[in-house]
Amino acid sequence: MRRTRLLHGALGVILAATATATAGTPSQAAAADELPWMNTPLTPETRAHLLVSAMTLDQKIAQLHGQSGSIPELPECGNGGRHVPGIPELAIPTFRVTNGPVGVGAGDCSPQDRATALPVGLGLAASFDTSLAYQFGDLIGGETRTLGVHELEGPGMNLARVGQGGRNFEYLGEDPMLAGTLAASEIKGIQSNDVIAMAKHYVLNDQEQNRNGGDIVVDDRVLHELYLTPYEMSVKDGGVGSIMCSYNRIGRTYACDNPYTLSTVLRDQWGFKGYVQSDFGATHSTAQSLNAGQDFEMSGAVWYTPDRIKAALADGSLSMDTIDRALERRYVQMFKYGIFDRPITRGTIDAETNGATARSIGEQTAVLLKNDGSLLPLDASRIHSIALIGQQTFAGAAVAGGGGSSRVAPIYTVSPLQGLQNVLGQLGSSATVRQVIVANNNSNIAEATAAAASADVVILMAGVVTSEGSDRPGLSLPNNQDALISAVAAANPRTALVLKDGDPVLMPWIDQVPAVLEAWNPGEEDGNIVARLLFGLANPSGKLPVTYPRRAEDTPTSTAERYPGVTVNGIPTASYSEGLEMGYRWYDANDIAPLFPFGYGLSYTTFAFDNLTVTPQLGLRGQVTVGVDVTNTGARAGAEVAQVYLSYPQQAGEPPIQLKRFQKVALEPGQTRHLTFHLDQRAFSIWHTDAQAWTTVKGSYTVRVGDSSANLPLQAPVDVDQTEGVQYVAVDAPQVFAPDSAQTVTTTFTNTGDYPAARVRVSLPVPDGWTAQPLGPSTWNVVQPRSSVSTRWRVTAAADAAPGSVTLSATARFAGMGGNQTATRAANVAVPYPALAAAYDNTGITDDAAPLAGAFASSGRTYSAQALAAAGLRSGGTVNHAGSTFTWPNVPPGTPDNAEANGQVIALSGTGDRLAFLGASTNGSQGGTGTIYYADGRSQQFTVSLPDWWGPPGDTEVVASMPYQNQTNPPGQLKHVAYVYYASVPIRSGVAVRAVALPVTGVSPGPGMHVFAMTVN
Repeated sequence: MRRTRLLHGALGVILAATATATAGTPSQAAAADELPWMNTPLTPETRAHLLVSAMTLDQKIAQLHGQSGSIPELPECGNGGRHVPGIPELAIPTFRVTNGPVGVGAGDCSPQDRATALPVGLGLAASFDTSLAYQFGDLIGGETRTLGVHELEGPGMNLARVGQGGRNFEYLGEDPMLAGTLAASEIKGIQSNDVIAMAKHYVLNDQEQNRNGGDIVVDDRVLHELYLTPYEMSVKDGGVGSIMCSYNRIGRTYACDNPYTLSTVLRDQWGFKGYVQSDFGATHSTAQSLNAGQDFEMSGAVWYTPDRIKAALADGSLSMDTIDRALERRYVQMFKYGIFDRPITRGTIDAETNGATARSIGEQTAVLLKNDGSLLPLDASRIHSIALIGQQTFAGAAVAGGGGSSRVAPIYTVSPLQGLQNVLGQLGSSATVRQVIVANNNSNIAEATAAAASADVVILMAGVVTSEGSDRPGLSLPNNQDALISAVAAANPRTALVLKDGDPVLMPWIDQVPAVLEAWNPGEEDGNIVARLLFGLANPSGKLPVTYPRRAEDTPTSTAERYPGVTVNGIPTASYSEGLEMGYRWYDANDIAPLFPFGYGLSYTTFAFDNLTVTPQLGLRGQVTVGVDVTNTGARAGAEVAQVYLSYPQQAGEPPIQLKRFQKVALEPGQTRHLTFHLDQRAFSIWHTDAQAWTTVKGSYTVRVGDSSANLPLQAPVDVDQTEGVQYVAVDAPQVFAPDSAQTVTTTFTNTGDYPAARVRVSLPVPDGWTAQPLGPSTWNVVQPRSSVSTRWRVTAAADAAPGSVTLSATARFAGMGGNQTATRAANVAVPYPALAAAYDNTGITDDAAPLAGAFASSGRTYSAQALAAAGLRSGGTVNHAGSTFTWPNVPPGTPDNAEANGQVIALSGTGDRLAFLGASTNGSQGGTGTIYYADGRSQQFTVSLPDWWGPPGDTEVVASMPYQNQTNPPGQLKHVAYVYYASVPIRSGVAVRAVALPVTGVSPGPGMHVFAMTVN
């Protein structure tokens, strides 16, 4: 479906139709003459470059972020909140954004546009069907295009590591291969409508609790093998146009500030060519985020304001090239998908056609968990009375989806009662339906059990509706639903339970209920979907994309350290210490039987697998072909999912099995289909952290085929006798390089494969003004299998080396099994500021007569030089406190006098047992993790924080308190106390300190920890 047709009135629901052309858009020919980037035969890359080259700095800054307000092209949209205003004189259209990923969610019109509410993402994952994922994406993309929107924030592909995760309903399950495969197909469907898809939330935003700044600690191999894989597939297989970086930190660095994930992985390893947009409010810096690889701040300008961008350009922390790069990345996608070349119009969604598609999708995503005695499908000809029971949310109305920004405003809904009446009428049944809506406190449970006892059959509906912003308190059903289910099942043994949720739930009543159908949050067609499945007009074919545990304590995240995390150095920190054993991998590795395993799902028919064929050996750069027959052995047409898992040799250090391929196949009774799967080298590979590459492990593998992770009746071995391995170069460098100093750097080339590497040549390019001389051989005719060679280099820093991070990047060129190859690896070394005073970047002290001369905080307020002097803190004076001796900044008021801690490396010498600080924070207590570099080459991390300068000081040592501050509006004094604090951390006693890296806390004059003085005592 590339476009949506006009809605006709059968449903009695109408969207207001408009067709408003872009205001002031010049003709194509005139535009191409005056604006060369409007010449459509040019490539998107050329057009983007021409456009950015013609823009002024102010125009560029205005295009780096979104904003709210009216939309000139669509005034009927009111105060839209997700767009970048256009620049008509440059033919830049208003760039409009809407949320996904389970339909067109919160968008750029107020009130929100109505759209088709599809089954939730976890339901789509349960389909195990790539063609259905494409159809899902095509529908959403088509509606996005119809509503005049350019970018859809979806699909979501964070893994369901935490069962009670508040946004699991948006995502695609717990397995990276399943999530990535379906996401790639969905992306293709979205982008087939010339709408930019956005993979989110990159990366490790796997829980809502503590998502805003909580830290995730994860091993690099685990990160690549599990949590990055869906995004990699969205880039390489789906061709996604944009990525959304997430709220959380990754190893203390915010995801939108993280150069490793945003540049090294996304750009260098995967070759991503699109743009990176922040989640709303997930940007935490200006230069740092742009340099790291973020390109676009949403929803409004907080860090990408004219003042901050221009300040970063002025101090050299940001370059114009980086700004141009950010804009070109987005414009390339806009040109690629024709956004510059079509007017912005807002049409009408074909609700009937798209509703029918939503219904079909929902029927193919439901999972039949239990069906004792073949209670389902219900036989309408034998039923005279039905009791429809449940709480209002699940039995009284359609469950159109979860909450938060992804919430779709449905065009219409079909309630459970309506759906049952529709299906009974279609089947010619005269059965009556008695609906009992049970209060959330079960106060009328007696009415429900009486209705159940008197009915031929009970349809009981229960579930969970979750929302962005919070996780569930646990895995149990909320609002006393467990008690309701037990009571109703006891009243009538012919009870079919329909679950409507977006997460796994505990089922203490499972032995009491004969039939359980997992329908997820079905969307607007809820009533029709569920009724058609219950009465056999559709045959359930979904498979669980998440594991359902028997007990909460059986899950891999049942400890506080893993979820929700514990406070470490003032930051909520979740440790992914389960490693690769996430989801079904955990249950298999620890021999824990779940209630329902990953990949599980019944049908109203039966299937058999037979005639497995597997290539017995994986050759160099070859693949393994897997063939299997699937037969429908029952009496009904149905669909089965053939699932191919792989077991690795023990030395690989992998969990017992991993899903590698799957295929859904529809079969008539008695029909057999032969399915073929291809497993390439990547399927047999693990992540090699040192090489930052995938590598195959030698040994014996086992291919296993079946219908769930717990039922794999067919298996065959695959041998890997020799591997190409990985060839990589590593750099071992001192952490600190003072200007004009000479130190030793070592490069090592390693060949992990079973074949020699020939003509190996290692080089170590250095920045201008630096020199690098090899102290031994740097070329070798041959490096033998499973061996390494090293070169020591004498590296001298430039005499005028500027403070900051310097990259020393080694390159190895060699001839391998794939021909001539190149490997690179870099080490970052720090050139320190010669003293703390050289790093001063904030003016926090002003004279009482000139209060406008500084801004300690973003409010513009400062310390008073006179008040500080009265408290004993005079310019250049000595301050003694707690056994430490400091020198107060020796600078005039109104000039930079402190460093706002943002990772600066400061030269500092001395020996003692404590590193001490004088300072204070703005916008609350601030702090983080820094590093002490010792003269012997070792380093030590430390954590320090200082309270807000306004107080209250708490347990922190107060050095001085002043009765007033200076302020700018109105100019003068503010009678409010201001504090200066002392903090210290232990160091290695008697070992000389060489330098200190301050924590990363903020950029002046934003929130952060400010340091006036620092010493070793």
